[in-house]
Amino acid sequence: SSTRVVAAASCRAPLAMRAFQQRVAAPAALSASLAGLAVAGLADRRASDGRPRPPPTLLRAETLGEPPRRVAFLGNSYLYFNDCPRVFQFICKQNGHDVTIDTCLRGGSSWGSLLRLGNDMDVKFRSPAALLPDGSYDLGSPTVEAMLAKPGGWDFVIMNTFSQEAADLKTRKNGLKALKTLVPLVEGARARPVLLVTPAYRQHTKNSERLGGWQDFVWLQAEGYRAYAARIFELSPDARAERRPPCFADANRAFEIVRGERPELWQELYYKDGLHPSALGTFLEACVIFCAVFGEAPHVTEGMLEDPASIYARSRRMLPPPDVGRMPTAEELLYVRSVAMRACSSDEFAQVGGGSVQA
Repeated sequence: SSTRVVAAASCRAPLAMRAFQQRVAAPAALSASLAGLAVAGLADRRASDGRPRPPPTLLRAETLGEPPRRVAFLGNSYLYFNDCPRVFQFICKQNGHDVTIDTCLRGGSSWGSLLRLGNDMDVKFRSPAALLPDGSYDLGSPTVEAMLAKPGGWDFVIMNTFSQEAADLKTRKNGLKALKTLVPLVEGARARPVLLVTPAYRQHTKNSERLGGWQDFVWLQAEGYRAYAARIFELSPDARAERRPPCFADANRAFEIVRGERPELWQELYYKDGLHPSALGTFLEACVIFCAVFGEAPHVTEGMLEDPASIYARSRRMLPPPDVGRMPTAEELLYVRSVAMRACSSDEFAQVGGGSVQA
């Protein structure tokens, strides 16, 4: 059985806000976890258009006996643009965590199509940065099944689906259906799923105007991923037995924070197509994933500030050739790191203003 997801702070929310919350079904344990992570006064925060925000959508990982060592990524172009998995791995290394990663990525894929068709990085990742000592290329695993069945299992699986599939009520059911196949594979790997909530598009593209305005897209995306989290919990015996719902890495909320505080910089989080992330957008995405996995924000090291390009030195692919884009500035790195902290919605993260956080 399931109950409604209502964060503890929601009793002060206006009726419209409550109606939004009550549309999302989730297990009692998920509701309790959300309530436990609610920050005092969180309901008073406002979205960039002045409306009250939904309750926080990110559940950080519980403290583990040992730091995570193995993290798998499955998804689409939102992960392979600028090679977010390797950017995450670099940030981990700079923070003293030696993390093994693997990927199964396919452009434009949903979970369903990725499960059916597998990896398509044969061309995109065939680059000098992907070259291995034996002369082959690190393209990632050929299928989701092959990746998740690797010996040793995984600590976390970062997973995103096609953004509009999650946001559109008519297509969201396809993601819910795919989870029936995907969740047992994650369970078999003994991994904790982390739902990467990709941000609403900067501008209408790929028929996204049917979702309404930008803020509508933001809210629908959050709602869709809450529904996915509830379904994962329902399908996961391990999660229910251990009372640990899936985590969220909420890039959607992080981008929303930047839009409200620094709208000009928010434009810079996207590639020119208004859909995919720029180098700065990928760094923010990787910081949010780090927060979800480790339960704390990453340090931005002196080397990263002095040479931002070093963050992407091992990326198998950046932007579509011949586009190069620009590297973030040191100030931008510090600012978006602070945004990632705040997007995590945990009382362990300092509620600080942008740009004021020290590495």
